[in-house]
Parts: sequence; C-alpha cells; structure tokens
Amino acid sequence: GLAQGKTYGMVTGYMLNGFPNKYPKQWEAIWLELNPKQYKKNLEYKKKEAEREKKEDEKFRKEEKLELKRDSEEWKKMGGK
Repeated sequence: GLAQGKTYGMVTGYMLNGFPNKYPKQWEAIWLELNPKQYKKNLEYKKKEAEREKKEDEKFRKEEKLELKRDSEEWKKMGGK
C-alpha cells in the first residue's frame, strides 16, 4: 500500500474485493492459471481452517453436553425430578 510508495486505484480494489466475491468459480480458474502454487497453498489453508473449525465445534458440543449432564445431576441431587 501507501507505506511502500504504491497507490492503488478503484480497479485494483475491485479486482481484490469485488471479483472474487461476485464470480468465485471464474476467479479460482484465473488464479489457478496465473499462480498455481499460491492457489494450492490457499486451498490447503482453507482445508486446514475448515478442519480446525470442525474440531472446535465438536469440542464445544461435547463440553455443552457434559455441562448439561452435570446440571441435570446437580438438579437431581437437590431434589429435582
């Protein structure tokens, strides 16, 4: 950006933000053709990120079930039904 002495115009901004969101499949095809190594790295990163999010979600659900079980047991100890 500006710290490097470069200025970017509206077209560059649209290229970086508009096209990928509006035309994702076409953008991926262009990216794969122009920079296959970076494209593959990005795919691997997205895959790892999805796996990490899935693990976090599973961990959260397990903790939630355990907490509900503990609450239920406490309730029964206190005389609840």
